[in-house]
Amino acid sequence: MHADVVIVGGGVIGMSVAMHLARAGCTNVMVLERGTVGCGSSSKGVGGFRQQFDTEINVRLSQLSLPTLLELGDQIDIQQHGYLYLALNAESLERIEAKARRQQGWGVPVEFLDHDEVARRWPFLHSDDVHGAAFCAADGYARPALAVQAYAREAQRLGVQVVEHAEVTGVETTDHGTGRRVVAVQTADQRIATDWLVNAAGPHAAVVAAMAGVTLLVSPLKRQVFTTAPCPSVPRAAPLTIDETSGFHFRPDGAAVLLAMSDGEQLGVEDFTLDHAFGAEVLRHARQRLPALHAVALADGRAGLYEMTPDAHPVLGPVPGMQGFVCACGFSGHGFMHSPAAGMLAAEYITSGQASSLDIAPLSITRFAEGRLLGSGHTL
Repeated sequence: MHADVVIVGGGVIGMSVAMHLARAGCTNVMVLERGTVGCGSSSKGVGGFRQQFDTEINVRLSQLSLPTLLELGDQIDIQQHGYLYLALNAESLERIEAKARRQQGWGVPVEFLDHDEVARRWPFLHSDDVHGAAFCAADGYARPALAVQAYAREAQRLGVQVVEHAEVTGVETTDHGTGRRVVAVQTADQRIATDWLVNAAGPHAAVVAAMAGVTLLVSPLKRQVFTTAPCPSVPRAAPLTIDETSGFHFRPDGAAVLLAMSDGEQLGVEDFTLDHAFGAEVLRHARQRLPALHAVALADGRAGLYEMTPDAHPVLGPVPGMQGFVCACGFSGHGFMHSPAAGMLAAEYITSGQASSLDIAPLSITRFAEGRLLGSGHTL
């Protein structure tokens, strides 16, 4: 069997790459998914999308992605109600304001608000401790699980073959000039000869890379999300709101409220156990910010995995010395929001040899060995 392009991973990144390749005219594309499409961490996230980032490259990925997310609209239950970052002390206020000024220079329509304006706009929030905030009304949230399915439907309509329950067990390479090149991908059932392999395996991307002799610094990191019982007192049009100091954040989830924050989880550990004691701690934070939740209990929760790099930025583009091997992984909690850009840029590189919509050189796999980290690893 032969496919011009084999994509490893049927999550939100892999299916976006497949869709964009098909739209570019690549008809012989195969997606290999070890489970079912969207069954992994793509279906478990908060679903936020934002332009409020510390680095210009992440802002540009968001700006490139936003039109596609808005175009999907109702297909992904998009809610463009903004992102609100709350500063709870003077240091945080200074940090938020400086970041907002940089973002404005990159074309982000972010506002810097004082305490009184926060209290006026969002009276359902406890804001006595809020010194100020940054708000971008163009940001919002949606449902990543629906985005995966939307990408998959379009990709398959255009001829992409999606093979589920097909775990990759090997990557075959051969000598090529001064390096090597990909020639085939192996599963338990078949060998698929190919000219291109796209590593979109999310938290397992390092394992796939190692099969080709490539070292990839992508590690899994557990994250938990909790959902309350219905709470009509929290407006459905509330923004995704983040306490910048603690990292606690929430957003409406229909009639309920979705809650999340970090529990100091250990990098590199795959653990899907839901910690109910931690859920109670998250609810305590939520009740401090949302007084309406004092009589509301948690109803549900889920655990998934971020795919972390050392600087919390993705690895996107070719692997030097390994012809035909393209990375689209390591999105560090931002995979859904950057999935349109990731698919577009990977497809451009494969079809033309260059990502023309954005310079992806800063996202090269070589930056780690070269000491060109793009950030601190902070994901919010």
